[in-house]
Amino acid sequence: MFDKRKKFTVFVSSAALALSAFVASSPANAAPEVGGMTGQNTADTASSSMGGWSNTTSLVAGRPYVTAFSVDGVSKLTTTPSGPTDAQWSTGLRVVVTATNSCKVGQLPAAGVCYANPNRIDITMAYGDQDSVSTNFGHSSASSYAITENSEIDMTVNLNTLAPSLGWTWLNGLPSYWKVDPIAKTVRIKFKPRYMPSSTGIDSQCSTIPVSTCSTDTATSEMLQATMVISVDNTAALFAGALFASAGAIIGSLEVPTFSTTNLASNLLTYGIAAPSKFATDFTPAGASTPGGVRKGSFYGFVPNTLLSSGFGLTDPTQASSLMSIARTSSTTATGTDTVTWASWDEATNGTAGQFVSITDITFSAPKFQMSRKVTTVAKGKSRTKTAILTDVGVTLAKGEKATIKIAKSSSKICSVSGSKVKAKKKAGTCSYTVTVKNKKGKKVAAKTKSGSFTVS
Repeated sequence: MFDKRKKFTVFVSSAALALSAFVASSPANAAPEVGGMTGQNTADTASSSMGGWSNTTSLVAGRPYVTAFSVDGVSKLTTTPSGPTDAQWSTGLRVVVTATNSCKVGQLPAAGVCYANPNRIDITMAYGDQDSVSTNFGHSSASSYAITENSEIDMTVNLNTLAPSLGWTWLNGLPSYWKVDPIAKTVRIKFKPRYMPSSTGIDSQCSTIPVSTCSTDTATSEMLQATMVISVDNTAALFAGALFASAGAIIGSLEVPTFSTTNLASNLLTYGIAAPSKFATDFTPAGASTPGGVRKGSFYGFVPNTLLSSGFGLTDPTQASSLMSIARTSSTTATGTDTVTWASWDEATNGTAGQFVSITDITFSAPKFQMSRKVTTVAKGKSRTKTAILTDVGVTLAKGEKATIKIAKSSSKICSVSGSKVKAKKKAGTCSYTVTVKNKKGKKVAAKTKSGSFTVS
C-alpha cells in the first residue's frame, strides 16, 4: 500500500473531504511554481525511467478516462468521448489520468516496488497539451482560464477496467456532489478547487499513503490545484465509493480497519492529512494580513447513510452528529480548534444520501481523526431500555420478530437484565451484552445477532 509520490513536479499522485476560512482564496503574491507534470500522452507511455498505462495490465485501452467535464456549467469537451483516447478538448484545459505506482519497462511487479496495475489513480485538471501540462491555476500563466476557488468543476470519470477495484477517493477541494454508478462504471463529482502546498523541497514522508508524518516546516509555495486520487487496490470493499477531501494539505488517506459485522460499536474510521506546518512565506492566507504563518486547513468526509447503518448501527443516520464521535488521534499537537460540524446530503442535490462532516481550523503537520460511535454511559443503579439497546446496536425489528438480551459473563457484576431493561449495578465498568433476534417462527435471524456495550459510572 506504499505510495511515495512526487506530485506536480514530474508526476502527479492520490484521499476523503475540505476548506477552512483560513485557507487563502486570494494570495498576496501569485505562487511562483506552475506545477509542471506530464501530459496524457506521456502518462500513457511507459519507459525504463517511468511507469505508464502502456505497461499495465489494463493497458491504455482499459485505463479510466473523463467522459464529461465542465467549469461553471460550460463544457470543455467538444464531444462525448467513447474511449480513453477519444477526448477532444475545446480549450487548453484538460484532465490527466495517471497510473500511480505502475511498473517501468523491464521492472517486475513486487510488493513495495511497483504494481502490474496501479493501486492509485491520479486525476488532475491542468492546462497545456498532450505531452506536458501545468496544474497551478493560481499562477499568472493560467489567468486566461479564470479558474478560482469559486469555480465549480463538474467531472464524470469512466473507471473502465478498474471499476471493480474502486476504494476510497481523496480530493483537494470542496465537494458538493458525489455519485458512484457501478453499472455505468462511472464516478461523478462536483467541487471547487483549493490551494495546497507544492511538493518541491518537501519531506518525501509528507506524501506517503497512509499518512504518517511530515517533518517539513515551511512550504516552498502554495498552488491552486484541482486534483484527486482514487484508490483501486481492493483492500476495503465496504468503503468502495467513500469520499473525503482537504484544503491546505498535500495528501490524505483512509486507514482501512477491520470492521466487525456483529459488534458495530467497535468499528471506527481513521482519516489522515499531511502538509508542512507553515504556509509558504509568499502566501497570505484569507483572514491574515501578512504572508506565511501557521498553516490551518480543513477536512471533509462524506459518509453514505448505508455505511452509517451497516457499519456503525445508526438506525437514523441523520442523527450522526449526536451519535458519532470525531477525535484527533495523532501525536501532532493541535493549536487550532478542530471544529466539527455535520450536514446531510440527499441524492437529488448531492448525488448520494449521507452525512457530510467538516473539521475546520486544523493545524498540521500530519493530523489524524478517528470516527466512531459515541460511548453510551449509564449511571450506577440506573437502566437502559431494550428499545435504546436495539438502537445502540442498529437493530430494527420486523413484524413478528422478538429480541432477547444476554449479559456477557465478564459483565455479570456490572449489569443484569431486568424485564425489558438492562440495569446497571453498583460497580463501575463495562456492561457487554449480545442481542439475539428470532422471527415469528422462532428461528434465529443471524444478521440481527449483534454485540454491544455501555459504560457504567
